[in-house]
Amino acid sequence: MRLSRTQRAFLVFLFVGFLGAAGPALDGFEPLGQGEPEFQVWLDFDSQTVSLTAIDGMPGGPGSLDFFVANGPMAGPVQVSFTYDASGSYRLDFPFSVLNGGYDLVFGVRLTSMGNDGFMHESGIWALRTRNYVVTDPEVPPCAGCPTTPGGTVEWINWPGGDGGPTYPHWLVAIYSDEPRSGGQPMLALESGPAGSFPIN
Repeated sequence: MRLSRTQRAFLVFLFVGFLGAAGPALDGFEPLGQGEPEFQVWLDFDSQTVSLTAIDGMPGGPGSLDFFVANGPMAGPVQVSFTYDASGSYRLDFPFSVLNGGYDLVFGVRLTSMGNDGFMHESGIWALRTRNYVVTDPEVPPCAGCPTTPGGTVEWINWPGGDGGPTYPHWLVAIYSDEPRSGGQPMLALESGPAGSFPIN
């Protein structure tokens, strides 16, 4: 069964709302302050998943991942509320495939969480953008930042507007989004990093 673009776009938010799994944290975090919860995001090319993890929260305490959809078929806010587990962690994973709806998407994610100090905290905003395009010549990218072959890269950057201190991953991942056509190879590129680390328009 092949889903329409609208149906697949709707699944993006359905999966974001209902998928969650336990697992280790890897790269990228936005600290809220010493002793406060941390928010981690990364793209994994090998498993083709987006992973979001909140750690160092109050065990059993409340938190939410707040998605701000700026560009796409269903623009607006989406909130995923959760409860930290006994270790003070929460993890949400979803596959790249749910972002492959034929639409270019732009959304930001922020953690709102109760810290061990009993106060609510908000993280900085992490951004994720998807782009759909067709590669007609592997030697000529069809747009800036549009890889012509599958793969993933990461560069470590300072949080936008800051110098020194911790660095954060700025990811760019590309996959084949469909079978080759006579006009070229459809591709899907995903870019993620601290909001402001890449143009979102």
